[in-house]
Amino acid sequence: MEKRGAVQGVLLDASLLFSEPPCGREQITPEVERFLYRFCFSNLRIGVLFSTIRAEFLAEKESLLRAVAPWHALHIQQLDCSHTGHTLTEVTSAFNVPAESCIFITDQCNEDFRIELLCQGWLICFVSDSANSNIRGNELSIKELDDLPSQIAKLNKEVLHDKVLIIGYAMKWSREKDFLRRHAFPFHPTDSWLSFFPINLELPLQQQLASVDLVLQKPTDEIIGIIPDDSGKFMGHIRFSEGMEQLSRYLQEHPHIYVVDPLERILPLLDRDAIQAILQGLSEVTVPGHPRVRSPHFLKVSKFDDPGLLDALDSAKVALPTIVKPQLACGIFDAHTMVQDVTHDHVIVDVNYFSSFKEIQDDKAIPAFWKALQTAASMQHEARYATRS
Repeated sequence: MEKRGAVQGVLLDASLLFSEPPCGREQITPEVERFLYRFCFSNLRIGVLFSTIRAEFLAEKESLLRAVAPWHALHIQQLDCSHTGHTLTEVTSAFNVPAESCIFITDQCNEDFRIELLCQGWLICFVSDSANSNIRGNELSIKELDDLPSQIAKLNKEVLHDKVLIIGYAMKWSREKDFLRRHAFPFHPTDSWLSFFPINLELPLQQQLASVDLVLQKPTDEIIGIIPDDSGKFMGHIRFSEGMEQLSRYLQEHPHIYVVDPLERILPLLDRDAIQAILQGLSEVTVPGHPRVRSPHFLKVSKFDDPGLLDALDSAKVALPTIVKPQLACGIFDAHTMVQDVTHDHVIVDVNYFSSFKEIQDDKAIPAFWKALQTAASMQHEARYATRS
């Protein structure tokens, strides 16, 4: 087998991307649209290979692809059956990467074309129900397209070993899409050797997380129910989707995987009553010569028509106007920083623990985001090493 490098180019068989509905007009499904969107922001070279097809049909399908993916991100190639070697040369030339770093994804492959791929050093990945992700020569298989990102992560780990930090992430699509648009989740390793891939909570985790070093999760995206206990507390009474529950169990069973952020660290942040209890500990943190940080004065209100409310506010040193928010903290999208005119205190309200850095320019936000993940992995590694010592 040729010496492979990290995956840099992905060529997709067009037949995998189009479905034919009852009306007979081909279309791209939402699942494939999501797949393509991820890959177009993956920092990989992406191409789509069409077999021999009439020009008008090719133009129609290319138009469908361009409507889904940024026009500059996809290389469209038509297979020349009489000169398959020339076809591949055109692709690698367009990709500007060596053939040994390229992978062709298909559900079936003409034998002559298969031999040409292997001779040039390409890796072939078959989409098949009888999938086996182990590499046989330069060939492997996956069960569905959504398995491909984790498979690429596995291939990169096999080549780069501990040089690369493989990060799997789990969050709702709208949030992921915001990060993708900012090129925050590249599949191809960054200059600081971070490589990302999406975790599909609807697929088995064992194979997806086989090569992962760190899991970046947003469990609040997967909350399906919250029932407070008799004392009005939420912790321990939050129900997550089955996929998130399975991920949590998997991470508990595989403690070598770093997590940002662990579920037990997130739960207190979902209950503002619990947050306030944590913040009250700030009164013990004082540094001579530096501003004093304290928790805000607060009062938990059960009924706004309580006749003793004004006296309770006075006792708690809470004066109107004030900020009123529900006890449940998840589902709040914006964080705000304000300056109080009278005391000149800096009041920080509802800081999002998983900020999307929307207010900060990409060239500053994304490197800082990556650095924070590296730091989190390093700190967890050092903590585990100290515990073993």
